[in-house]
Formats: sequence, C-alpha cells, structure tokens
Amino acid sequence: IPEAEVKFAMRSGVVDLITVIPTDELDKGIAFIRTLIINFVVDLYEDEEDDELEVAYCKLWDQYWDNYFCPYWLREQLVKVWNVSGLDKAKIQLQNLTSNGLERYNRHFNAIVPTSH
Repeated sequence: IPEAEVKFAMRSGVVDLITVIPTDELDKGIAFIRTLIINFVVDLYEDEEDDELEVAYCKLWDQYWDNYFCPYWLREQLVKVWNVSGLDKAKIQLQNLTSNGLERYNRHFNAIVPTSH
C-alpha cells in the first residue's frame, strides 16, 4: 500500500475512530472507515489515464481489512484491549499519560539521570 494512502489512513479521524465506536456497531464503523479510505484512493488516482492502478490499490486495502485487520483485531479478547467505547459508562477514568513509547522512555531515562551533562 503506497505511503500517501497509509498516511491518510493513519491521520486523526480515520482508522483511530475504530477505538471509540461501540463494539456492537464495529461492522458499520469499519465499513465507514473503509469507505473513507477507498474514496481517498479514488480521488488520489482520478487523474491517472489507466484505472488499473486505482483498482489494484483498492484491492490491497480490501485484502488488508479482510485478511488481516478483521480476522486478527476483531477477536473478542483483543477488542477489549483497544476499544475504549464503553469505559466512560463504566466510570473508568480515561487518561493518556503519554502519547508514544519514546516519551515514556525519555521520562524513565530522565528519572534515572536527572541532571544534564
């Protein structure tokens, strides 16, 4: 899958939406996200004379969803790990202490070596 398409899918409001969709509506949510991505692919290659490239990349996205994401990440035990849609109703405080592993590493390292050299 080309980098431009992956960047679109990974930007805020596309694939990350899946984490807040109620679990009983994941099928509809995934269909919506797939449509967002396919529409982007169609728009991206609309000026191409040959539609084969557009069709090929759309098929790659279908393979991603059908052969990887849905069979693996939609298993019940994994959905409980990454989907936070019901946590607010359960009165669980949602707080993101760090946005990525590098920040966590830096915080840990700075605690070990508190002074600059």
